[in-house]
Amino acid sequence: MKRYFVLTALMCAMAPAMAAEYPAKPIRLISGYATGGSVDLAARVFAKHLGEEMNQTVVVENRSGASGLIAASGTAKSAPDGYTLYFAVGATFTVMPTINRDAEVKSLEELAPIGGIVDYTNILLVNDTVPVSNLEELITYSKTNPEAVTYGSSGIGSSSHLSGEYFRQLTGAPMTHVPYRGAAPAMMDVIGGQISMFFDVTATAQAHVKGGKVKPLAVTSKHRNAMFPDVPSVAELGYPDYEVTSWFGLFAPKAIPASVSETLSKALIAVRNNADFQKQMKLSGYEMFTGGAEDVTARIEKEKNLWESVLSAAQR
Repeated sequence: MKRYFVLTALMCAMAPAMAAEYPAKPIRLISGYATGGSVDLAARVFAKHLGEEMNQTVVVENRSGASGLIAASGTAKSAPDGYTLYFAVGATFTVMPTINRDAEVKSLEELAPIGGIVDYTNILLVNDTVPVSNLEELITYSKTNPEAVTYGSSGIGSSSHLSGEYFRQLTGAPMTHVPYRGAAPAMMDVIGGQISMFFDVTATAQAHVKGGKVKPLAVTSKHRNAMFPDVPSVAELGYPDYEVTSWFGLFAPKAIPASVSETLSKALIAVRNNADFQKQMKLSGYEMFTGGAEDVTARIEKEKNLWESVLSAAQR
């Protein structure tokens, strides 16, 4: 009996030390998009800095498909031990439940947010032959020529689609949606003049603007973007309710221990406060999303309600 109590006491004494060992092995960071894309590149920068903060290797694993749902499902099914995390794109949580009824959507309910990472915004680009030089001229031109204006998107439910549809609804400007399978072919057709405009992410838009084939008219965030300081926002041009931004966040399986979640949260905050990380993100057009788990949850609910309304109106 004495030996039993001694062993029990030793195990209790060891428990805090065992918990403190996290992370004791490399961590997988699952990304739902292909290698080489903007999401993947951001995930790899984040993984490097997270690994440095946690003194452990963080390996990015790409599981592309279904707008991030395949990666989300895979993460949700993994052991809730903090060694498999999800680098999430906001639209997976805020848009996909509205337009996708596949089984993978249910997996989103099995994930818990650790916190936000960065915000990003879109910018409205028009082909240089479209006879407009600002947003009001575009709206007037569209209303005068209701069959003339087309806007491309990287697919139904994508940020570029939602930016265009919300813009059409708020301004009353007639324009036809042309969905593509990805942002690159849509952007190429704007440059080539096959479609009138495209809401591109600021991170990739800069090169196209410098090429001289497209004109930037407005950004979709409430305020101006650091990459395009001379380009006004849609909101400041007379449409104060208009705002389309997205974000990246860190998620884990829901049953993750509180102590592990707290360790990850502290590491995430440290990454966001890292000057080098901030500089790298700013150069790509991103801004810090400083919210914690509760802020991410609130944002998901707010944006989900907005996009349900916008997409419902689009179907009528």
